[in-house]
Order: sequence, then C-alpha cells, then structure tokens
Amino acid sequence: SDQWQFLTDFYTAQREFLESRQLFGDARENKFHDVAKTAKTGADARLTPPK
Repeated sequence: SDQWQFLTDFYTAQREFLESRQLFGDARENKFHDVAKTAKTGADARLTPPK
C-alpha cells in the first residue's frame, strides 16, 4: 500500500539522517534528550503549562 511505502521511505531517510548526525558528534541518549536542558527541572517540558 502507499502508506506502507511512505513509512518505509520515511524511516529509512530518518535513520540515515540521525546516523549521519551521530558521525558528527550529535549523539542522543534517547528521544527526550533535550527535556532536562530546556525545563531545568527535569520535568517534561511538553507537560508543563506555559507561564
């Protein structure tokens, strides 16, 4: 199906992009790597209401 082909192509491109960034030193521990930096409290910034 078109959806399967899209997802296959998307995740292949995403993996290539992230792996290329790792080669240049931008390694990420996990998908929430920026949360502690941005929230400073360790809380998930997406769940924190704006001030």
